[in-house]
Formats: sequence, structure tokens, C-alpha cells
Amino acid sequence: MTKIAPLSHYQPILSFLRVLRGELKAQPPKLGFSVSAKKFELSVFTTLVSLVAVLGPFSYGVLALYEIGRLGYFNAPVDFLQLGSFGFSDVILKAYPSVIPMVAVAALSVRFLWLKGIHRAYAVLHIVGLFALLLITLVNGSAWKIFWVCVAAIAILFLLIKGPPAPPEMGNESEEDSKPLETKDQKFWRIAQWCPALMIIVFVLGWMVSAYGAKNAELETYYWCTKDEVVLGFYGDKVLTSKLQNGDIGHTFSIRDVKTLTEMSYQKIGPLKVAPLWKPALGR
Repeated sequence: MTKIAPLSHYQPILSFLRVLRGELKAQPPKLGFSVSAKKFELSVFTTLVSLVAVLGPFSYGVLALYEIGRLGYFNAPVDFLQLGSFGFSDVILKAYPSVIPMVAVAALSVRFLWLKGIHRAYAVLHIVGLFALLLITLVNGSAWKIFWVCVAAIAILFLLIKGPPAPPEMGNESEEDSKPLETKDQKFWRIAQWCPALMIIVFVLGWMVSAYGAKNAELETYYWCTKDEVVLGFYGDKVLTSKLQNGDIGHTFSIRDVKTLTEMSYQKIGPLKVAPLWKPALGR
């Protein structure tokens, strides 16, 4: 006959199960993987929306400067340009390639504010050298090209021959005198002193974007054409056209609807030049 163990034999096991159940109830609920993934997706989405909100108007503003420079090369009107005139592909193919070199100049300019002493002088050489290299490709006159080539060569040679001094080792830095606390008025005027320099930098970068557009117009070879007109640009559902005479265009321009253009073809007719306003008489 099978003997049944007394209840005291199972008492330790029951006590262990009670303790284990109490610990499980006391544990806080853990966030699942799906909740963490949703939070990550939300943060990424918020960051992208913020970037689009900031870069969107900036990109279209840069594209407007680019088109003003490009159409200005042909002496074409620009007052009809609107925000809805530009497409997304124009921002990618025109605005960003012209901005990337300027971003390097702006980054070096901001770096200048952080440096001190002799390192600021070397930062100026970096800015001047890179700026000169960019202007070599943007200016048209041969004299200006030679001038900026010489400036870039001098800056590069100086940086190659004489590098900046090495920073002091850890523990050997010179102790800076403690500066008195700055009032709000003093801080305002200290920041205001940099405003003219920042305005000049913004003006120069904007001019460089327009110059980049003019240089592209000078070198562009393929255009959409009709029978006797060339399309200078597509702006929404409108196009800007001009008469084509022996490889020259201007000075009459027309804004047409895309649907009204017939027999369009993509031809290699450039680089185009602007027709002179007057021609000298024969024999003079």
C-alpha cells in the first residue's frame, strides 16, 4: 500500500512557490520591442519633418538665386518667378550642387570664430584659398582668372611651407585670466559687432550661387527647341522662350503655356550667346 507523505514534507516547496509568485507580481511591466521601435520611428520622423521645414524654404531660395543668375546671363526677365515655378528635381540637380562648395566656405568662416591667436590667421588663409579656387571657375575674364589663380597659389604654398603651430600638450595650457561677468547689454553689442561680417558672408555666398547659375548658362549645350524658338526654362506649367537666330538669342522673350508648344525636340545648339543690341554698319 502506498504511503502518503505528510503535509509538512511539501511545506518548503509551497513556501518557495509563494515567494516566487510575489516576486513576479512585484516586477514592473517591461516595454516591449514594438513600443521601443515605435518611439524610434517617431523620433526619426520628427527629425525628418524638422529638416524639411528648415531646408525646404532655404533650398527654394537658393534655387531662385541660381535661376536669377542663369537668366541674367541671357538678359532675360526674372520678375515672373514664383515659389511654385520650381520643381523638386531642380532643387536636387541645380540648388544643392551649387551650395555644397559654399557650405565649405561657410564652415571655415564659422571655424574662424572659435579659434584664437595665430590659428585665426591660418583660418583666414584657408578661407581665402578655398574662396579663390571657387572664383577661378566662376569668373569670366581672363585677367580675373589669373588674379584668383595667383591668390590661391600663394595661400596654398604658404600653408604647405609653414604649417600652424602645434597646440600645447595636456597640462601645459596657458591659464586664461578670469573674465568679469558679461551683462546683457554687453553681450548684445558683442553679438552686434559680428552682424556686418555675417551679412557680408551671406551676400557673397548669394552672389556665388547666382554666378554659378550664370556659368552654367554659359556652358550649357542642350536645350529644348521648337521650330524657331529655344526654351530657356520650365517653370511649373509655363516656359520661357526666346527667338533663335544663328546661335544667338534675345532680346525678345515670351512666357508660354507648355501645352501650346508643339514639335519640341531636345537639341545640342549651345553654348548660346546673347545677340548684340546693335550691329555696326558695313564699311565702318
